Amino acid sequence: MAEERDESKVLEVESLGVKVSIERAVLADDIDTLELLADVDDGQVLKTPRLLRHILGDAQYEDVKAALAVDGRTGVSSMAEFIAGVFAAIGDTAKN
Repeated sequence: MAEERDESKVLEVESLGVKVSIERAVLADDIDTLELLADVDDGQVLKTPRLLRHILGDAQYEDVKAALAVDGRTGVSSMAEFIAGVFAAIGDTAKN
């Protein structure tokens, strides 16, 4: 049986033509998200994929990699641009 989602608890954003759903609680009230954001902000850029996987979940993370892949590889610059777009969209949504 499919589980119904409370749409008020899910944020839908799009970056580089790829749409993702993010649980608001993962952004607003999750210590793991906060720790990963702090690590990335402190210059530990190698934790960025872990942050994105945590926010999106495994399935969506893999879907994003596949959508951005060229010749079977997802470029770091494409993923960085995607992440920047996601956080920009989150910011825009928070303003509304």
